[in-house]
Amino acid sequence: PAKLGKPIVFAPSTARADAAVIWLHGFGDKPDGWAQLLRPLRRAMPQTVKWVHLRASALAQPCYKGVKLPGWGPFFSTECIHVGGKDYEDADE
Repeated sequence: PAKLGKPIVFAPSTARADAAVIWLHGFGDKPDGWAQLLRPLRRAMPQTVKWVHLRASALAQPCYKGVKLPGWGPFFSTECIHVGGKDYEDADE
C-alpha cells in the first residue's frame, strides 16, 4: 500500500472538534490549492470544525506509461470512468 504524504490540517480554535471535514484532492492534484481556495468556507464554518486536506502519494500510473502522479489508486485509462470499466471495477489494493 502507498503511504500518504503530509496532510494540511486546520485545527479548531477550541480544544475539541465537534466535526471534521476530510478533503481528497483529484487525480494529479495536491491539497495546497484546495486549502487556499476553501479558506472562505473554513472561516464561515463554526470554529469547532477540524479540516484535514489529505495528500495522495505519487503512484506509477498505467494510463501515463508509469509516470508517477499523485493519486488515490492506479488509473488505467484517460477516458471518463464508467460502470463496468477497468478503473471503476479495480479493487484499489
